Amino acid sequence: MNLLETPPVDDDDRTIWSNKYRLQFQAQLFLEEDKFQPRLEELKSLKVIKYGRFMQSLFYLLGYTKDKIVEPGTQKFFWKSAKTLLDEEFVQKLLNFETMGPKTEDFLSYQQLNFIERNISGIVPADVDEFNMTLGRLFKWLILAVENRRNNIIRRKALIAKDRDERDSKIKAQEERAKARDAAIEAARAAFLEENKDAI
Repeated sequence: MNLLETPPVDDDDRTIWSNKYRLQFQAQLFLEEDKFQPRLEELKSLKVIKYGRFMQSLFYLLGYTKDKIVEPGTQKFFWKSAKTLLDEEFVQKLLNFETMGPKTEDFLSYQQLNFIERNISGIVPADVDEFNMTLGRLFKWLILAVENRRNNIIRRKALIAKDRDERDSKIKAQEERAKARDAAIEAARAAFLEENKDAI
């Protein structure tokens, strides 16, 4: 969707659109920049990583199921299996991730925003950056994606509530006008009957 097709209407909307394009740009760097592809390969070569919870959450947010992300029968992040998913499809999912609008797909409980937010709470971006710069970039992308998604949900709910309130007030005003019209017609009828009771 092009920014010109649906122009932002206020600062919140402008921020959401701006963040959407930042996310796409950051993902595009992993796809196009020569320096980022080797860093992704270097990340895959690590035997152990810190902050696996955020990588687990990132995979979940992008729609991966837990069968290749956690150890069988547990919720424990399994880097040995998960790192095989860091390929071009992964980068395409980063690039195509939509933070705006309602989601039509079905989600498992661990793929929902609330679970992901709880899972990454307490992780400090500077600590992740210090451990590995590529992980740090992915973590910043995840934080921005979750924040933008949450802001879009809040905005859409507020707009729906505003529309509902406006509709309810218009319905109430229409009902009051109809009652007033009926009362005026009845009063005019009664006055006419009173004035013309001799003729009737």
